[in-house]
Amino acid sequence: MASFFQDLRFSLRLLLRRPGMTLLAVVSMALGIGATTAIFSVVNGVLLRALPYDAPEKLVMLWESNASRGDTQSPVSPPLMVDWQNETRLFDEVAAYSRSFKITNNEGRPERVRTADITANLFKLLGARPHLGRLLEPGEDGPGRERLAVVSYRLWQSRYGSDPDVVGQSLDLDGTPHEIIGVLPAEFDFPADIDLWRAVGFNPLVIGRNARFLSLVARLAQDVETQQAEQRLGDLARRLEEEHPDSNTGWSARVIPLREQLVGSVRAILLVLLGAVGLVLLIAAVNVANLLLARAASREGEFALRSALGSNSFRLARQLLIEGLLIAALGGVLAFIVVYWGIDSLISLAPADIPRLDEVTVDRQVGFFALATILVTGLALCLAPALRFAWKRNLVKSLRSEAAGVRSGGRLHGLLVVAEVAIATVVLVGAGLLVASFIRLLNVEPGFRTDETLTFALQLPRKSYPEGENVATFYDQTLERIARVPGVRSAAATTFMPLDPDAWKAGFTIEGRVAAPDEELSAQFRAVTSDYFETMGIQLVAGRGFDDRDNANQPGAVIINQALQRKFWQEGEALGAKILPQSRNFGSLGRILLESFEVVGLAADVKNDGLEQDSQPAIYFPIRQFPTRNMSVVVSTDTTPASLVNPIGDAVWDVDSALPLSNVATIDQILQSAIAPQKFSLMLLGLFAGAALLLAAVGIYGVVGYNVGRRRREVGIRMALGSRRSEILWLVLRFSLRLTVIGLGFGLLSALFATRLLTNLLFGVTPTDPIVFGIIIALLLSVGLLAALVPAIRAIRVEPISVLRYE
Repeated sequence: MASFFQDLRFSLRLLLRRPGMTLLAVVSMALGIGATTAIFSVVNGVLLRALPYDAPEKLVMLWESNASRGDTQSPVSPPLMVDWQNETRLFDEVAAYSRSFKITNNEGRPERVRTADITANLFKLLGARPHLGRLLEPGEDGPGRERLAVVSYRLWQSRYGSDPDVVGQSLDLDGTPHEIIGVLPAEFDFPADIDLWRAVGFNPLVIGRNARFLSLVARLAQDVETQQAEQRLGDLARRLEEEHPDSNTGWSARVIPLREQLVGSVRAILLVLLGAVGLVLLIAAVNVANLLLARAASREGEFALRSALGSNSFRLARQLLIEGLLIAALGGVLAFIVVYWGIDSLISLAPADIPRLDEVTVDRQVGFFALATILVTGLALCLAPALRFAWKRNLVKSLRSEAAGVRSGGRLHGLLVVAEVAIATVVLVGAGLLVASFIRLLNVEPGFRTDETLTFALQLPRKSYPEGENVATFYDQTLERIARVPGVRSAAATTFMPLDPDAWKAGFTIEGRVAAPDEELSAQFRAVTSDYFETMGIQLVAGRGFDDRDNANQPGAVIINQALQRKFWQEGEALGAKILPQSRNFGSLGRILLESFEVVGLAADVKNDGLEQDSQPAIYFPIRQFPTRNMSVVVSTDTTPASLVNPIGDAVWDVDSALPLSNVATIDQILQSAIAPQKFSLMLLGLFAGAALLLAAVGIYGVVGYNVGRRRREVGIRMALGSRRSEILWLVLRFSLRLTVIGLGFGLLSALFATRLLTNLLFGVTPTDPIVFGIIIALLLSVGLLAALVPAIRAIRVEPISVLRYE
């Protein structure tokens, strides 16, 4: 131990003797370790940490699927829920929920709350425990028991000021009083972003099999696996298809683990980011290893002398090991500052829809990961110097080289730089592909107006608006008042705004057309007011728009989009065709009043499902024939939309003062929110790519400078024998280019395989895009030349007489 502490003190003195190099090495390791640990903390919180429920590995989500309709996760009807629960022994328990919005009155102000109508066994299935009061119990969702409610921790704080006496208070929802029986703890968030849970019974004897609106969560039986459950539900689906052909034809089942359901959409990009930042850490480690190797080369004579005086190879290797671990440890200490700052920054910049983001913390697993990273990196830093110098046996040659000022180890330096360039190439190509993809995404024409357009949601309570005519009249009066607000160009309403992930999809038939056996006719159903297409800037390609004649007393009329026409009709043949909806009752969405509808217009395609998705078939219904209580109002303005929020709100409250305006945003904000995940991943990967490029440039600069230093005598001799300065310049640049080109070669080969992991994240760009690869090649070659320029200039300024004195 005495000799160990002696080596430790000696290593500290050496590091302090060269503060510039030490600071560069420590900062490089701090950034690498800190960034890697910060990203790992997100991956740990979102992907790895166990869900906060009892035995979460047995929890699954149950969905229907229909390949011909393109439905991979469709909600389930109440009768099918009973079939899955009773006719199989796959699940210990099955619970259901359905999202909705309710209006409540908060101190005289209308407020919309996000509610989940649930079967009362949901909390028992998940193992939830109350923060205050009690939770719903099985059996409390029967007739007459639907007026019990449990509030979220967030709503308890914001609305009730964390009042401990909230249990037993009454809460009005859509005009119906509900008793608050409990408060859930802060960590419970299922379904996500819900303010209030209430027990609702879903009677399968009353609700038909076409009414698919339930999301199911289940607990697998002890001896049942996910694939086994999905296979047996598929067998049941085929039997139900024979018994109920009108509702079950083409439908099967999907069983998805709850963890996969919650985080599957972000798994790929988080793992890509973790891999990218890991590569940056590797580049930083290689850079620091090169620094230590160069310093060890300058101490070659010291090592030879110490060996001559009796030090063994183990003692010399331990000295280098301690130096590497010291740098890694100092970098690790500084890295924790990066981690705490980095996590807060990541969470603040991340899109709001990343699940479980509130669970990201620096916990024990993150600490162990950071310590392991420090230890492994510290060992890796000193591996090359130890192998190169600690076991070197030719003492006489080492001492002579030291006396002559000759340094060795250039080949190992070059190999490390080649590795740096290769790794940087992989990171830069990945970032370049995402940049190209994002540019393509930004250039996509969404098919609707995005500038100076405001939108907000309205929800009409059933108690105040029981009939369809009341609903249509309300929207007519409200839109008329909004249109009179100074600065408003036009106003309209629709059930779903473009890019809304919850848009309703339903089946239909075409009069006089016999569908093929494997053909399923389905489209997005959207109820709109007559000025919707004009307000949204959606072009009517053919036919007419909606007007006053399209009411409940007239023949049905619909407008379809071009995607639907391309799928089922030849150009121009759709107008005049008759469409018959398979289902007319859509629960809270509304009820179609007529049985058949004539296609009276053809609208241009709109990117309803995302900018990166193809336009899907859509059918637009007039609101008087498909009255819907829950709609989004869209307002086209001549001025800044935000300045009109209050006047527009006053116009709405002139018609009904009990209605809240929710989800107030501009169309541009909705568009930016849609591309936020791509923007976030691009920003982080771009930062990592920039760090990789900078570190690679520093590595090339260091090695070329080191090479110039160890070849000073050669350069002096060449110049003394008549070599021109341009030849010396090219000699140095050629060395840098050779290392860069070799590294590029290995990096490009690796990138050809690695970028295939990005396939699902790219839009309009292939993983082997030649333009991106060409740009990265030109960039790295330029960086290689620029990094070598300063050492090259230093080389041509060498005075031959000064380096030949040793001879």
